[in-house]
Amino acid sequence: MTLRIFSGLVVFFLNSIITDNAFSQSLFMEYSVNLKSKDLDSFQVSLRVDNIKSDSVIFQFAATTPGIYSVLDAGRFTGSFFAYDSLNRPLASRKINTNQYVIYNANRLYRLNYKIAENYDTKTKTNKFGIGCAGSNYDTNNVLINGFWLFGYFHGYKDNAITVSFEIPDEWQIAGTL
Repeated sequence: MTLRIFSGLVVFFLNSIITDNAFSQSLFMEYSVNLKSKDLDSFQVSLRVDNIKSDSVIFQFAATTPGIYSVLDAGRFTGSFFAYDSLNRPLASRKINTNQYVIYNANRLYRLNYKIAENYDTKTKTNKFGIGCAGSNYDTNNVLINGFWLFGYFHGYKDNAITVSFEIPDEWQIAGTL
């Protein structure tokens, strides 16, 4: 009896691993953030992507993040959101809730372009002083970026590696906390 339960659990876990690995194939994801823009109220983000096999896919912005003990709903700060194929033709997409966009013909997806409002000092219903150090700031002489505000992920590819590059003004220098 114990052996049968144990072998059944092994088959279940192996099946889960095989199924998950088959669904979450490697996906090329390269983010670029343009900080040379004069639009200081929004980050301009471009995501180059390749190898989505499905007809549609959901792009997810953070609802919560570890260490922040409240709902973030990063998607509420998104402005324009556009999907394109490799010939720069628009693909249909639609915001389906605060933090999610569905992209149709995703197997042709080559690039996403979207804007995300800076929110360091944005006052909300629950925080009249602004989001503060949990937010992201874009000013004429400095930028503070918390990745969970700017970078989303595709359902089924949450653990996928990404590359991020920043286009910065020539006179800027980069500093980090790590």
